Amino acid sequence: MKNLWVLIFILFTGCDPVKNYIFEDTDIEFIDELSIVGTKNMNNNKPMRVDFVVVKHPVVAQQIGRLSANQYMRSRSQLKQDYPKHIKFNSYELVPGQSIVLPLKYSKKEVVSAFIFADFDNENVNRWSVFAADYVTVKLFENTLQIMSHNEGQEPKIKPSKVMEDIVIVDRTPM
Repeated sequence: MKNLWVLIFILFTGCDPVKNYIFEDTDIEFIDELSIVGTKNMNNNKPMRVDFVVVKHPVVAQQIGRLSANQYMRSRSQLKQDYPKHIKFNSYELVPGQSIVLPLKYSKKEVVSAFIFADFDNENVNRWSVFAADYVTVKLFENTLQIMSHNEGQEPKIKPSKVMEDIVIVDRTPM
């Protein structure tokens, strides 16, 4: 029912829809573990801010889904003040070659949308939607990133790729 209201809102406001997650009926959690892997040549060998943003309200998801990484980074503090109950921020600054692994516990009932914002040293949008899975790995390259996801205890299968912001995002179940 909630998705129907979001769709009606989008149709009447003329906004582009935010990509939603792909949930299996058996999924309870949105993501158990998030890994962010910086390659040696990440961001032209410069440190970079990366945010994983979980949005819990459809209208707020629409607003954030229109921001580029540059716009998001400039407005991050204001977003925190404006929507303290609707947005959860996980912010990191990585240097080339650095990786982090984070346990996360968000139920699929509380998550409307989630994004990765990567502050690459370029003029691209650098905003990606993230699919639900047990494990999500974000691999940072020179000018872009790759998002891979897989679920524990399921047979490997590859879901169709989504081309977004000049990269291909592949949703995979066990690799």
